[in-house]
Amino acid sequence: MNRKLIALRTLRSQNGRTRADIENFRDRQIRELVAHAYANVPFYRKLYDRHGVAPNRVRGFGDLAMLPLVSKDEFRRAPLSELVARGVDQRHLRARLTTGTTGEPMEVRRTAPESEILRLYKFHAFRSLGVRRRDLAVNIRLPRPDSQRQKIRVTRRIANRIGFYPRVTLVAEDPMSLLKDLKELSPALLGGVPGVLSTIVARWPADAREEVRSASWPRMIVTGGERLTSPVRSHLKEVFGAEVVDMYASEEFNLIAMQCRVTGAYHVSDETVGFEILDGTNSVMPGETGQPAGTALHSFAAPLIRFPLGDLVTMGATHCECGMPHSTIKEIQGRVVHFLELPDGFVIHHVKIEQAVGYEAEWARQVQVSQPRVDILALRIAPFREPSAREIDSLRVSVEQYLHDRVTVEVIIDPDLGPKDGEKFRPIVKFAKRTAV
Repeated sequence: MNRKLIALRTLRSQNGRTRADIENFRDRQIRELVAHAYANVPFYRKLYDRHGVAPNRVRGFGDLAMLPLVSKDEFRRAPLSELVARGVDQRHLRARLTTGTTGEPMEVRRTAPESEILRLYKFHAFRSLGVRRRDLAVNIRLPRPDSQRQKIRVTRRIANRIGFYPRVTLVAEDPMSLLKDLKELSPALLGGVPGVLSTIVARWPADAREEVRSASWPRMIVTGGERLTSPVRSHLKEVFGAEVVDMYASEEFNLIAMQCRVTGAYHVSDETVGFEILDGTNSVMPGETGQPAGTALHSFAAPLIRFPLGDLVTMGATHCECGMPHSTIKEIQGRVVHFLELPDGFVIHHVKIEQAVGYEAEWARQVQVSQPRVDILALRIAPFREPSAREIDSLRVSVEQYLHDRVTVEVIIDPDLGPKDGEKFRPIVKFAKRTAV
């Protein structure tokens, strides 16, 4: 049967799925994808021949470890003609540029039908959250100085006109103008990058925040695009008086996982991505942390097979305790590149510093870590309220003690800390490595 028809049939029957149904579908997609890539995509034929891989031995998800991981550098170096399947017209592919968190963006290509299938799976995930047909969803983003006004697709215009899951994007050029627009629209769902949302609403006056908190909208806030920290989650929940649900997504794979409203774990979109969590080359066990690699189960025009994502995540249970038949992610910890090396070679992830700040300073809303010198850490903090000099000094001493006095800590209060120029918030700013003096 045609691959697209199989995917659409699976979507129609999602309410009655079992874990076995999901795994069988995922295994079938992987078998076909690997065989197709070897037969029709020069990049993968050369790669698998070089590693002595027999693609016909890959029968499903459990066999993916037979295949080599593929780095972003390898994709970037390969000519486009070797990445696209034979018989596919490159001019008809939709190209999306990744955000380039590591400084190296990459183009991801799909056909229009492949994009639509992923859109449908994402749509179903939102419906599982209780989204109703006439619920207006508003997405908020910052202005992007280097981009033109986004065109609204004809199908989206029609859907909005007839009230079929209407969706609007607002550009937050001015916090008070945005608030006015939101009050007029009264959306059931509010979405955006968490750092962007938190920064914007922090600029609303206290009486406006109180008005929003007592309003009947939004019913739910959906965040994505960067790690949702506990202080930012609490801030959004406190301002809007609404449930906050996070999603994990990327340009490479579209929706990867959606947070469960019952357990707080993330339901993996097992029918769109073969999601592995690895410690080196070995799969981790539930409760262990590793780096994820994904296989895009519906990308046949320009396949992505065993592509590392550069994150740190903790594996959850194979079945969510809520009863849904998804595998789960217990926690998303952040980017692998966000590590700091201290003078004695001790390495620490910025999340640990962020947690130390959160424990000591309940007034801290958002934290940005930088290392201007190997023996100095600068903590730039956006506060909920103006802290006293004593509170700031207490935080500085607490973090220095947490790091066993390996470094000197500087605390900088910055109420305007947040995303700039439409980009994601940078939780860590890295400098060239310097020698302590």
